[in-house]
Amino acid sequence: MKRILRYGLLAGSVVLVIATFEMLHRELSGVSGYRIALEFRGLSSTDLGLAALLTTASYAVLAGYELLAFINAGVALSRWRIVLTSFLGYAVSNTVGFSVLSGAAVRYRFYARWQITARQISGIVAFYAGTFWLGLMVIGGWGLWQTSVPLVSNAAGVNWTKALGAGIFLMSSLYLLASIVWRHPTIRGRTYDLPGWRIASAQYVLSILDWTLSSSVLWVLLPDPKPAFSQVSVAFVVAQLVGVASHLPGGIGAFEAIIVAQLDQAVPMEGLLLAMVAFRGIYYLGPFAAAMGIIAADECRQWWGRGGGRHLESSQPRRDSRVFNMR
Repeated sequence: MKRILRYGLLAGSVVLVIATFEMLHRELSGVSGYRIALEFRGLSSTDLGLAALLTTASYAVLAGYELLAFINAGVALSRWRIVLTSFLGYAVSNTVGFSVLSGAAVRYRFYARWQITARQISGIVAFYAGTFWLGLMVIGGWGLWQTSVPLVSNAAGVNWTKALGAGIFLMSSLYLLASIVWRHPTIRGRTYDLPGWRIASAQYVLSILDWTLSSSVLWVLLPDPKPAFSQVSVAFVVAQLVGVASHLPGGIGAFEAIIVAQLDQAVPMEGLLLAMVAFRGIYYLGPFAAAMGIIAADECRQWWGRGGGRHLESSQPRRDSRVFNMR
């Protein structure tokens, strides 16, 4: 059964990738390179600076995922270490793809050095991954439910897309409900401990805030007159949902196809393409380059220190009863 499910998901991802690239090819058939160059000249330094500022705010909220995960786990570690590791993990996973695996590898490298156990790390990874998905499912599910752009090109495509969105949106509410009425579910003989409703509510707030900020980065890069922010934010999250499902690095291609399909009537195609390229450079490649520099510098310090990381202080994790007052 597991093998059938695994191959089914793989086949679904392949079909999704083919469909989105076919959609992207169809939409870009009449794009003019000359007009893209003109749009590039119209991209202001103010918009680029604001996009960079919003990107910084988004990564700060992502660090909030991690801080909340440590509170939920009852593990104490200095905040700067948590924030730094969070930035490195998200900067790598956002660009490389397979976010849980690539992000977890970066986190394990640093947290294990600071005496966080493998079991604690796995719990932290599961928590921040869940937080990431909550806002994506809330906004993305709502967007698919309200969209008129089908994910499948056939007569029933719109209805199937709306039904999928409604299902995702309803599923996103089950987590909060479970945190209130079913905090210790037992599934196949294994008992899971869910956070209380206060921490669960904070997860929703942080996740929705993060997706709002990241969609704002794309919005400020769009040419004037800009479409309504609500239209862009919903299109952005739906595109991210499809991009994550495609398993492509950074959702490249799949993300662009959905954005183009939903905003091509509201934004000139050349300006839309330029905004998406600038978005990838600012939100993905810039942080990724910074993270690679920090990781490389840390590797050099360890090598020169001859002590396998003696330059970094050890911080023994401990249970902190105060953190449970939030539940």
